[in-house]
Amino acid sequence: MSVCPRASGHAEVDAVREAQQKLRTATEEVTLGRLRPIVRVEIGDVVDRLRAAAANADLIVLRARDPGCLPIRMFGKTAERLIAQSRTPTLIARQACTGPYQKVLAPVDFSAPALEALRFALRMVPANTHL
Repeated sequence: MSVCPRASGHAEVDAVREAQQKLRTATEEVTLGRLRPIVRVEIGDVVDRLRAAAANADLIVLRARDPGCLPIRMFGKTAERLIAQSRTPTLIARQACTGPYQKVLAPVDFSAPALEALRFALRMVPANTHL
């Protein structure tokens, strides 16, 4: 999914067409034809549109702004707002994944949200993963 800011007339139409093409190309490269992702481009506030779409998703996957940055500023403002406003589980990818996760760290403070995060982690990783 991609979100384009509002623009006037042909600029908005052109932005949507360009985003659709880029998104199709990117998904073809990433999925290698194994998946059939839905290419979706919307217009409006990025966080509002993504938050609305996340209501129907099981997981949001975001890329960290800069893999080498400090943890305090790891995410861009859009990602920080989305994480704060969405109730959908979110995975932050700091670098490209080269295969299935083999070891997963799930810190737990025994609160209800932490235990729910642990249950979610158990559902999303292969059975032979070290957790």
